Order: sequence, then C-alpha cells, then structure tokens
Amino acid sequence: MSYETGSTHIGIDVEKFLSDGHGVCQDFAHLSVAICRSLGVPARYVSGYLFTASDETGEDTGDDVVDVETHAWFEAAIPGQGWMAIDPTNGREVGPRHVKIGHGRDYDDVPPLRGSVSGKAGTEVETSVEIRRMDPSHQATVVQPPLTHSDMEHPGFQQQQQQGRSAG
Repeated sequence: MSYETGSTHIGIDVEKFLSDGHGVCQDFAHLSVAICRSLGVPARYVSGYLFTASDETGEDTGDDVVDVETHAWFEAAIPGQGWMAIDPTNGREVGPRHVKIGHGRDYDDVPPLRGSVSGKAGTEVETSVEIRRMDPSHQATVVQPPLTHSDMEHPGFQQQQQQGRSAG
C-alpha cells in the first residue's frame, strides 16, 4: 500500500483502498482497525494532527511552527497494557508529535470539524490549524485513557485476557 496525498476521500471503504493500493492516513487507520477487529482485538480509529510538514514521511522538520492537515491513526486494546496507539501511515508508535482530537469507531465518529452553516447558498468554510513547538520545560505528559467497561466486555478483549491467564 502506498500513501498518495489526495488519492481518496472521506468515506471510501476498506475494500476500495485495498483494490486501489493507495490512499491517505484515514485509509491506513481504517484498514488497521478492520484487521484488528477481524482478529478479535478491540480497536478504535483516532483523529488528530501530526506535528510535521509531511504526513507521508511523518518526519520532524525541526520547524517550531507547522501548518498541519488532519491525521489519523488507531489504538488497539492490549491486555495488561491498555490502549496501544500506532500510526500505520508512518509505521511507528504514536509519540509526542501526535495531537489527538478524539477516538471512535471510524472517521464519522470523530471528524475534526462538525457543525452547520447558516447563510446563502454557496457559502464556503475554510479552516487552518497551526501547531507550535513548546519550550521543552513546559511539555505535558501524555496519558493514555483507561480501558472502559465496554472495551473490557468486547469478546476479543475477554478472549485475550483468558489466553494471557492460561499462558502465565
């Protein structure tokens, strides 16, 4: 699979992404969630931003200010560990340059912008997001949210817990 800016749009299904062989970060996140769920691993889609000038490489540019586009990744419930966040587009764990907006079942649960516009036909809304690098002495600690009761009731999570007990 290859990353190609602008090659897909919101709402394409995993089968289309697989058949085309290219897509954007939302497609990589949706595919990863689908794979996890097919194996019985609880997983969720995450919407946010990545402090980089290029979603394709995910590399730190060294700039202190970056205009960013939305980015997507996923989290999988790992027994005994909690939620593990992975950025499949860039092939790495989520780190301090990832800014989470929210998580849900898929993109429709956590779009970066939602609302309604009232006015004349043809009204357009434009948004931009700028992220600034903080002074290292002021960096916040990233805290993973705890597993919820509904996460632990998921059949895949229960199965993994039982496997973990029997392996120990």
